[in-house]
Amino acid sequence: MQLPTCVCHMAVFSLLIGGLVFPFQSLAENEKMKPLNAEDFSQIVRLIIDHPDLQQYYHAELPGRAPLRILKQESFPEKLLLSKFDVPVDYLPREEIREGDEAYLDLKKIDLESGKIVVEFEYPIEGVAGKAEFGNQQGAWAIQRFEIVER
Repeated sequence: MQLPTCVCHMAVFSLLIGGLVFPFQSLAENEKMKPLNAEDFSQIVRLIIDHPDLQQYYHAELPGRAPLRILKQESFPEKLLLSKFDVPVDYLPREEIREGDEAYLDLKKIDLESGKIVVEFEYPIEGVAGKAEFGNQQGAWAIQRFEIVER
């Protein structure tokens, strides 16, 4: 028995739509973390900038190094109220950082995965890059792994 053309098209369309919708529903159902809110973001950034392995690279005594500047990405919270070297951190979009100036911390990538946060960062003026992995312990984020390399 041959089906009318419109029924075949509907079946193919349903199959395509079903195939597209199912994975998105499945991903949403498996997602165990909320998006990173401003409070969590601040806590994560605080742990990174205060990590002992990163301190040797700041050189706050050199011109242009204090206050610490953090590059603000579009997806980041609007404000970041932290301090370093006893002064507030400058939280700036790329267009406010002078061309050729590399004295800023760039949080290049923040991934939320399986109950943890992984942050890749770079401090270009010192040629260092790193990766920090965080887990949530009783409502507070804690560093589980911290790596830093000189380039």
